[in-house]
Amino acid sequence: MNKKFSPVVKQIIHQSGQEARRLGHDYIGAEHLLLGIIAERDSLPIRVLDALLVDVHDLKNGLNALFPGTVPIRPPKICLSANFR
Repeated sequence: MNKKFSPVVKQIIHQSGQEARRLGHDYIGAEHLLLGIIAERDSLPIRVLDALLVDVHDLKNGLNALFPGTVPIRPPKICLSANFR
């Protein structure tokens, strides 16, 4: 992955891809990025959400509720859009 990303950002993007696959998607969207951020508990974005009094558990449950009955897929590779490269 691109050298301009920090290790934490790389981990969040990787986790976002895992979340996309779990939800049966072949792309990484905002919902997957949020789930990836939530999975990286000790990160700046989580501290920002905490400071804004966002209940991260409720956020995760709400995001997962958007995709009921999804079937995980195993695409060969999920690619980042040109905007993320």
